[in-house]
Amino acid sequence: MARPDGKRLKKQERRRTPALRSNREIQAVSIYPVFDWESRYGSLCLSPVRPISETLLDADHPARLFHCFWEALPRAPLPERSTLDPRRFPALLKWFMILEREVALGADERGKGEESGPGIDYRVRLHGTAAAQMMYEDQTGRRLSEFCEGECLRSRLVAMETTLREARPVFGRSTITGHGKATVEVSLGMFPFTGRDESSPQILVVAAPTDRMLRLSM
Repeated sequence: MARPDGKRLKKQERRRTPALRSNREIQAVSIYPVFDWESRYGSLCLSPVRPISETLLDADHPARLFHCFWEALPRAPLPERSTLDPRRFPALLKWFMILEREVALGADERGKGEESGPGIDYRVRLHGTAAAQMMYEDQTGRRLSEFCEGECLRSRLVAMETTLREARPVFGRSTITGHGKATVEVSLGMFPFTGRDESSPQILVVAAPTDRMLRLSM
């Protein structure tokens, strides 16, 4: 190995010279350990959602941050989903889940309820990486009634129908039982949008752990 002046380095000097890392190696370094949700906690699909006030969320919780973007969008009375520019909030995308409302012909009884109307269901159009991790897998293309049931499904349908009917965000929280006695809370916000047409409105769900340090590890 040569020095800048062309002379060769001695063995001792070579040992003291740190190896250079490629840009790819540098980018891969993280101060947080890799976190495996499935090995520690249950699926978010299996936990009901209870309504809460937005004020119970940290100021930097993804749902609260996105609320600021949502409020700034033009609306009549709902903002159009096509007006969203993901480049404005790249750090939030992994927490997103976009669902489109549809009337499921011949829907399973699990997708029915007095609050939502017969046959009302929601199909997942986009599932962020962190949101998918909390459900063990990407649910894109599936109906809500295919991976949620009972009170877990009913509580979500009620919240979604409320956010569309009242044209406002709804905030909620789920308590998930982990392996052993551990529990973890996930807080979320549901934001209504118009979709491709009036009969297919969409809801953007921003769900992330209530605990800030846990969010940083995902």
